[in-house]
Amino acid sequence: MMKQILISTTALGMMLFLLAACADDQQASADASAKATDAAAASAAQATNAKQPSRPAPAQAEQRPQESFQSAAVMSEAVDFSSAEQITASIDKIKQGAGDQAANRVQNAIDYLLVYDLSVGRNKQKLYDKLNGKTPNQILAMINR
Repeated sequence: MMKQILISTTALGMMLFLLAACADDQQASADASAKATDAAAASAAQATNAKQPSRPAPAQAEQRPQESFQSAAVMSEAVDFSSAEQITASIDKIKQGAGDQAANRVQNAIDYLLVYDLSVGRNKQKLYDKLNGKTPNQILAMINR
């Protein structure tokens, strides 16, 4: 009998302790939400009364100077990457019209895009489809070099 009274008394004491702790936690939560509501209302009132600060204009992207070969006429003509023969012919045409440096730069840009352009997934045919009809200058601009 004494054992049951002790268990009942211990259980009752723990329930009262938890009830008091939960009440304190609930009161603290209510106080915090009231403070947050007051702070939000104050900041909204401040925002309507305050002037918006002026933002500076975004900086223009720095224009890179053109290489000497980029002004060649062939660098402004669209390339034909529809087949393997046309790709070779387009690179040779760039080599003849603008020089070896231009052809090497375009080939390096194509290789760079093949590796780092995630939309083509290292698939040469997808890359060639993407570059078909672009000018060599546009291809070079795609790698931002």
